[in-house]
Amino acid sequence: MRFKVPMALLVLVLMAGCSDQTKKAVKEESDSNKSLPRRPDMDQQVMVAPQHCRIVGTLVGIDTELLKEGNGPCTKVPCRGIVRIDSILGYGSSFGNPLAVGQRVNVHFAFTLAPTTKDLFPNMTETYPGLELNSRFRADVESPPEMNTSADRIFYQVYDYVKLR
Repeated sequence: MRFKVPMALLVLVLMAGCSDQTKKAVKEESDSNKSLPRRPDMDQQVMVAPQHCRIVGTLVGIDTELLKEGNGPCTKVPCRGIVRIDSILGYGSSFGNPLAVGQRVNVHFAFTLAPTTKDLFPNMTETYPGLELNSRFRADVESPPEMNTSADRIFYQVYDYVKLR
């Protein structure tokens, strides 16, 4: 019985010492993180939405097939393009077929390739600078719906992008 009391005292002393060191380390880490600028979500490689893949790509072709008579934005300015995948930054769960660096995919830009977002979508608060041939951008690409064998081309969807050059 005599041996148990000093052992318990030793354990308590060690736990108290460790907790002070742990608290100090956590506080130092927290303080150092406060000085770092907050990065926008698109810069982070984590938290990619389900059925999306975060890429850096280059617009290598513009599809003008939809430019016809009509009232929609895609009848006035191009909405579709061919994108070369330059790098893959991350995947969300349930993304269809994985993309590969160097692969070229058909992409539909929901808010067009033109820099006229404000004119075409007057109620929208976000604006986009537009993309032209050889523009590099970062975006979350939504996987297309289930592969349809009767469809001649499958389009990935982009709602939001950041132009890099």
